[in-house]
Amino acid sequence: MNWFVQVQNQNYGPYTDEQMQAFVLEGRVNANSLITNDINSGFFSAGAFEAFGFWSGQQKIAVGATQNQSYHAIPAIPSPRPTPSPHTTQTPQPAQQPAHTPVSVSASAGAPRVFLVMAEINSEGTMGFLHALQKFGQAERVGNTVWLLKSEASVEQLRNALSQTLDSQDRLFLLDSHNNKPAWFNIGADLDHRIRDLWQDDQG
Repeated sequence: MNWFVQVQNQNYGPYTDEQMQAFVLEGRVNANSLITNDINSGFFSAGAFEAFGFWSGQQKIAVGATQNQSYHAIPAIPSPRPTPSPHTTQTPQPAQQPAHTPVSVSASAGAPRVFLVMAEINSEGTMGFLHALQKFGQAERVGNTVWLLKSEASVEQLRNALSQTLDSQDRLFLLDSHNNKPAWFNIGADLDHRIRDLWQDDQG
């Protein structure tokens, strides 16, 4: 069976049951995510589908159930996705893809700030990236690879969480417009040094 996921009014898919189960286990799809197995019927909260129980391990597949079994959803108004607390523990950065943040003015989480987010996504991580971005607050797309995000999180928290959805083919750059503090992921050693020099000169 094919499934589709809607993130910020954009549809992604089709995905198999195995792929959807992987998305659920990775946290990319939760009970409030908008999904469907029939685009013409509209999108509903994933938790309204019987299949979500199988993907999340809450239900066992019945004996004799086939791979082509149809799952039905109870139409429901999607609940808003919760915004993570800015005081939660930061997600560890993958060792094989270190990201760097130059030393600058410290940014304390708490008050909402506007961030510039630039992401070049060449892998299949677009859906996961947008889903993660949306969790942190109001996001407005202003270009093919550029977003403005209003969030209470710190630039480091955003970098750590968003980079978890990317791989070695992708690049990420963020700027805290209030504190003039950047953070980045997988931009290469040369550009890393040039950005550090640029910000150090600006603060000097």
